[in-house]
Amino acid sequence: MNVLTTIEENYQQLSMSQQKVAYVIIQHLDEITLLSAKKIGEKANVSEATVLRLAKILGYPNFKEFQRDLQASLLKERTLRRMNAIKQNDEASWLQSHYDSEIENLTATKLSNQEKEITDVAKSIMNASHIYLAGWRMGLSLTSPFSYILKIMYGAVTQIPQGEIAEYSTHFSNKDILIISAFPRYCTETKKVVETAKKQGVTIIVFTDSPLSPFVPLATTSLFAKTVSNSFLDSYTAPVAIMNAIIYRISQLDYNRIQKNLTKMEQQWKYMNIEYNEK
Repeated sequence: MNVLTTIEENYQQLSMSQQKVAYVIIQHLDEITLLSAKKIGEKANVSEATVLRLAKILGYPNFKEFQRDLQASLLKERTLRRMNAIKQNDEASWLQSHYDSEIENLTATKLSNQEKEITDVAKSIMNASHIYLAGWRMGLSLTSPFSYILKIMYGAVTQIPQGEIAEYSTHFSNKDILIISAFPRYCTETKKVVETAKKQGVTIIVFTDSPLSPFVPLATTSLFAKTVSNSFLDSYTAPVAIMNAIIYRISQLDYNRIQKNLTKMEQQWKYMNIEYNEK
């Protein structure tokens, strides 16, 4: 069942209160899919019972099944809906609009005031026996550079390959840290890694978009970044900015060790003749 199509087909037959719920769902699908019936009702300014009745009218035995189809619709149609929006947006100032969106993401993330959380994450990384990172597809925009930089700083760092979750998670210990990129679409494979890590006492750091993210209850520390984009893909500008803040904070707190490791690296670069010098 395509829940959005079903809502549109039945919209005129719904009561006024039910239409309010339907409108909120269609206009705010990204957010609604993670809300309870009570929270959806509050957003639509109707009762929780109205939301539950709407689910029944649309053919669902309970709200949980209704919510599951909403989540499936979000995952299947999210990219296409954004692509359609691009086609409809012919504004001449498209580039300015793009940069405005990126600035808004950074500003909203800055105003979330996560200085304590960033410091806590920096300290956890400093004290970890081994640092693991997981996050694939677009999540690699964050985990790939983060893995590279942390490897320069500390050495004991592993970017978990997508097809080798079981092999790497077998070696987790309670002295390790796992850094996760967990943005919509929320990846089931990533969630399995986190669940395994939690059972083994690993410190779990989650980069995600909202306190409603399914990864938040599993995390030791959650870091929130806004990823709104005018394109059909999410923007990772704000998550990468948080990553850079963590790296900067580590450099302050663990200055001597980082300086020592960077000095060794520079020596190796010279020995390997890695830097390009035009002669």
